[in-house]
Amino acid sequence: QDYKRQTQELKEYSQKMGWEVLKSFEEKVSGGKENENRPKLMEMIDYVKKNQVDKVLCWEMSRIGRNTIEVLKTIKLLNDNCISLYIKNYNIETLNDKCEVNPLSQFMIQILTSVSEMEKNTIRQRVKSGYDNYIKTANWSLVAIPPGTKGPRVTGWNKKENALQAGSQLPAGWGVGL
Repeated sequence: QDYKRQTQELKEYSQKMGWEVLKSFEEKVSGGKENENRPKLMEMIDYVKKNQVDKVLCWEMSRIGRNTIEVLKTIKLLNDNCISLYIKNYNIETLNDKCEVNPLSQFMIQILTSVSEMEKNTIRQRVKSGYDNYIKTANWSLVAIPPGTKGPRVTGWNKKENALQAGSQLPAGWGVGL
């Protein structure tokens, strides 16, 4: 994901709306993780609570998370501190000007996060299915590697270029990786 583009567009939108941007938080960690395992999200939550921030902007729902429970925990924490979450791509805001929960936005967020979580799980299942199928259909040769050794000798490996020389082959069932 190109979060730099998203950040820039949110800053431009904030300027257009007359909102002051105090700080930006950008995170590459998967939104499917628990909140406690997302350092930038935790830093943002701590920052907005301590600095009287009244609005958090994000480009899309998945930037807050892909786990429905974790997203709802984040939004509840923000709502409890009278901090509205604005989701740009859906034009959804969690609180109104009186710091009251917008019921329609809460409903939409629950649907969107559930769909996002379902999409994440579907992708995982497809990848696992493809991997399992590859394992079943691949022509495997099992090699026992004695403890303390590095495995079979690969001929034709160019250490300087970290590549297999043209015309060379790896032992059956072995792949090149770092």
